[in-house]
Amino acid sequence: MLRSLVGSEMCIRDRYQVDPNNQAFYNVTRNMRTPPNYVLYNKGDSISLKPELSWNQELGWRYSEENMALSATLFYITFKDRQISTTDLNGDYVVANVGEVKNRGLELEWSGRLPHNFNYYASYTYTKSEQMDDLTNKNVLLPTSGKQLTNVPENMFNLSLGYDDSLYYGCLLYTSPSPRDS
Repeated sequence: MLRSLVGSEMCIRDRYQVDPNNQAFYNVTRNMRTPPNYVLYNKGDSISLKPELSWNQELGWRYSEENMALSATLFYITFKDRQISTTDLNGDYVVANVGEVKNRGLELEWSGRLPHNFNYYASYTYTKSEQMDDLTNKNVLLPTSGKQLTNVPENMFNLSLGYDDSLYYGCLLYTSPSPRDS
């Protein structure tokens, strides 16, 4: 078991090596994110942001062999005073606290090496990011409780094909579009 305390993060990690190829793991991490320094230059009320606090829990399994690795991870993250970066009606950037948010989901990964210095990576992530609070903006109540948090895709795919011979490196990457890109 590994325990560490670094800056604004505390984590506990444990893993169990089932056999040479299979490993089960569990992680708990406590994080704090202070407002970024650029909020001093944003419009609106970004200067009064509260720090974002979160607990992250992961439970998963890893399988590996010489040229390939697979993993499956369940995650559950709770946020207090979640910070999001967005634009207001005038197009000005603002950072805002959106209250309590719960993320839960699954991440699947597959990676490996191919002949002639090529490699591959594929991942799929399902995230249910639920806002737990309604928001008030300029004295108007916004019914956001129970809704998916903005700019958090429910489904996301990543694919890459790379080349690395220790002298040259290159990669073709595909990431599924986020809701904002659609």
